[in-house]
This record gives sequence, structure tokens and C-alpha cells, in this order.
Amino acid sequence: MGKDLKGKELGAGISQRKDGLYVARFTDQWGRRSAPIYAKTVREIKKKYREAKYEDEHGLTGSGSSVTLKEWYDMWITTYAPSRIKPSSIAVFKSLIQKHVLPYFGKMKLKDITPMQVQHWMHSRNEEIPVRNESLIALRSMLKDAVILGLILANPAEKIPKITQTKQPIKAITVEQAKLIFEQWRQRDGMEEWEIFCKFLLQSGWRFGEAAALCEPDVDWKNKILHVRHTLHTSHPTTKQPYFTTPKTTDSLRDVPLTNQLADLIIQALELQKKRVEQFPDRWATRKMKEERLIFVSRFGAPLTTSGLSSALNHAVAKINERLPESEQLPHFSTHSFRKGFASLCYANDVPLKVTQQLMGHGDQTMTLYYIQIEEQTVRDQLENLHNTLSI
Repeated sequence: MGKDLKGKELGAGISQRKDGLYVARFTDQWGRRSAPIYAKTVREIKKKYREAKYEDEHGLTGSGSSVTLKEWYDMWITTYAPSRIKPSSIAVFKSLIQKHVLPYFGKMKLKDITPMQVQHWMHSRNEEIPVRNESLIALRSMLKDAVILGLILANPAEKIPKITQTKQPIKAITVEQAKLIFEQWRQRDGMEEWEIFCKFLLQSGWRFGEAAALCEPDVDWKNKILHVRHTLHTSHPTTKQPYFTTPKTTDSLRDVPLTNQLADLIIQALELQKKRVEQFPDRWATRKMKEERLIFVSRFGAPLTTSGLSSALNHAVAKINERLPESEQLPHFSTHSFRKGFASLCYANDVPLKVTQQLMGHGDQTMTLYYIQIEEQTVRDQLENLHNTLSI
């Protein structure tokens, strides 16, 4: 308890100097001593002290004026981010912020970061454009919460645009192209799992993580329904083990009809598991996520990964293109090519857009339309049909 020059108690954090001036200080929410507050009278110093404490406790601009980005990040990543961001996204944000944001802005006070500095930061670095854009998204998210809490009045990264780049769109795979890849895989040992899995992707339109997370309890054989309830991630931010989260959006939680074709693929996958257990008993005995009873796994029982499928696709495409003329060579395919292929097949076979949207788990039809890729020959045929009906 502080005292005045006559020894009278003034209250916590308040005292009187020898020159008669009253001074007050307190420990803010960041654990630091506040800047001194001065006044000529007891009444004035207590009023200023209450106001400063109120600003600090309620996150008003005055209390956050000396907070650095690093200090805010340390609190945000553990206290605020987990309440609205998925663990998988938090892990990505954490890596991006630590590697690309804190080295530049970490020691700066939040109030001193300007849009011009963010713009300079975006265009002065040597990282690849996707990394810079993703780092901007992470910074925006962190500063958005700082605005909500009143630490700053506006988000300096909010209106900074991402760097545009020319990139090749993901190609939708056709049935014929998929067959070529499956035939190529059959010339290698241990590729049966990928063939069954990719057939499932092309015939269901599911995201990779949704299909990789499909477990035996998700299959309702009696009512012929598949429950999409999880997304599989291969490395937890802390444990580094595979783990489940909910699907990408609320619309992604869905029930899908279990057709005969999908049922056959699931049965094939489970039968292949029995064969692999006999071939590699030791590997299967120590496999990860044993209790979840995953349907699609590697030949050693491990959860499937996007990198594994990308590698298998790239190898197959390279081998196929060695024997094809340049005009007939296959393009690069990603793990998402099968999902786009499904959407395009639905469109080509007159499946109503609303049905395709529901099967794919999209929130709106605009995203479903984005996935549809119309073949060049179809465009040509439609135009010729149109011209044949015109009598100009």
C-alpha cells in the first residue's frame, strides 16, 4: 500500500513523491509494469489509476499500446486460436508465423504496424508466393482477434491483397486416364491399395482426408449408407501421430448412399487387408490407428498420405508418357484430380447440380461448378450442334 508524505495510505500502486506529485503504477495483463501515471491531487491520481486499470482489463487501445506482436502471438496461439481454428490449421499457422512473421514484426508494437509495412513485407521476401500468401492469411487472423479485443483499432493486414500468380489449375482425371494409371500400377508390387482407393475417390467425389478416414463403423451395411464424419491428418502438431478432425465444413458432414460399386471397393480393401496381415504380420501388429479400423490403408497397415499418392501418381504418369507421343501425354495429376473428375462425370451424365453438391459436401453450388471440367470435345460437339440449328 502506498502512502502520502504524511504517512496516510493511498491504496495499492499509488504513492506521493517528495515534490508533492502523486504517482501510480500497476502490473498489466501482460505481466509488465505500466508506465507511471502522474497527478497533482489524490482524487485525480485515483481517477487516472482506475481508468488505466479499466483499459488494461478490458483490452482497450490504451492498454495494448505497448504490446508487441510476439507477446500477442504467445497469448493468441494458446488462448484464442484454439477456440475457432482447427488443430491442423493451428499447426500450419504456428509454423508460418514463427518462420515468416515474427522475424519481421515480432519486436514491433501492435499499434506501430502499418499497412505499408505489411505490403513491403509481402513483396520484399524471397519465399515462394504460396508461402507469402499463406503467411499473410495467418497474420490477418492473428490481428483480427487483436482488433476484437481492442488492442488495436484496425487490422493493418486486412486489405493487403495476396500476390497473384499464374498457376496450372488442377486437372480433372477422366475414366480413360485413370485406367491407364491403374494398368501401370499393376506392373509394380504393392500398388493394389492405391488402385482401390483411387477408384473409390473417383466414384464418390470425397476429399482425400475424408476417404482416408473412413472406418468400418462408418459403413451402415443394413441401410446402405456411408457416414462422412472425419478427416484424417497424418501428423498431430504435438504428438506427430495421425489423428482425426471433423470434415472441412459443416456441409461436409453428410450421409452418402452405399452403392454396389462402392460396397465392392470397400470389400476389396478389407479382403486385401487380410492378405497383407499374413504377408507382413509384424508390421500390422504395430500399425498406427489400429483401434479405428480404417478401411483404406497402406500394405503395411499405415494410414494413407497425400504425399504417398502424389508420388505414386507422378511415377505412373512419367512411365506412361515415356511411350506416348507428346500430343497424347498425360498431364500432371494431384490427389484432388479424382474429386474434380467425379464432379465432371456427374455433369457429363446429367446428374442434377444440387445432387452433386450434396454428394461432394459443398456449402454452395458455386464451389461445385468450380470443380466441373468440360472436355474439349464436348465443347466442340455442343457448338457444332448449335450451329446446325442456326439458319443464318
